[in-house]
Amino acid sequence: MIPSSCQDCGASCGSHWVNSDGLGVLMHRTGESCPTAVPFVWGTGEPLSPCGDCAGSLVDVDSDGSMTGFCGSLIPCYCANAGQDDGGDCGCFVAGWPMDDGFTGWITATGGRDGTPVYRPCSLHAPSRANASVLAVAA
Repeated sequence: MIPSSCQDCGASCGSHWVNSDGLGVLMHRTGESCPTAVPFVWGTGEPLSPCGDCAGSLVDVDSDGSMTGFCGSLIPCYCANAGQDDGGDCGCFVAGWPMDDGFTGWITATGGRDGTPVYRPCSLHAPSRANASVLAVAA
């Protein structure tokens, strides 16, 4: 048996597209979404326009802890903040967030001094932390 690799990032785990809240998301067979695949609108097939920071994954890394207070936290990219709270269930929900059913674990608080977003932890959902492979893709 020859293992397949992800069609986008090449990870040796295989992948398939799933409909996640109306967005097409490339999922690895490990249960995590592909960090490099660009999601698309499921009904139309139109790709979400990728921003320069997250390449359409909606995920950014707070590598220095300046936005969350925790180095290596996975946070919603600024391009995803417009979709925050669309789920109605919790303020940390972002439509298309590739992990934890859309719950990022971070709620946007008042902006920082230079206009960058600042996040506070959600009291209901645990924030994700970056692992070495996510940090490598983000870099």
